Amino acid sequence: MNYRDSHRRQPPDTNTPLSPQQQQQQQQQQQEQQQQQQQQQEQQQQQQQQQQQQQQQEQQQQQQHQ
Repeated sequence: MNYRDSHRRQPPDTNTPLSPQQQQQQQQQQQEQQQQQQQQQEQQQQQQQQQQQQQQQEQQQQQQHQ
């Protein structure tokens, strides 16, 4: 995207700069989203660990039966 191209396609009215408040809000939203993503990743890791433990227990039980 060239600088000129983008200005050609957009009407001049949409080129108003964001007010500082709007910019802050956007940043906050982005940060919140990032935090949520991190939480999800942690949850997934915990689930994986639990599954591995269960599998190990099952294997041990089978060995005992034999």
